[in-house]
Amino acid sequence: MITTKQMGHFFWEIGAPTNGTHRAATPEVLTRFQAVSAKYGYWNATLEENAAIGLHLGF
Repeated sequence: MITTKQMGHFFWEIGAPTNGTHRAATPEVLTRFQAVSAKYGYWNATLEENAAIGLHLGF
């Protein structure tokens, strides 16, 4: 199994159509992402928390 049904629903809910161009996240989009993450019980780590486990996102 690659993912779970719950994660599929999560991606479906946070997803948005795209035309292939980059769109910066607005405060509203980020707020919605946080709300949907909480709804599904997902936790979003800080850059420092990610770095502590060796995950560097290159921001």
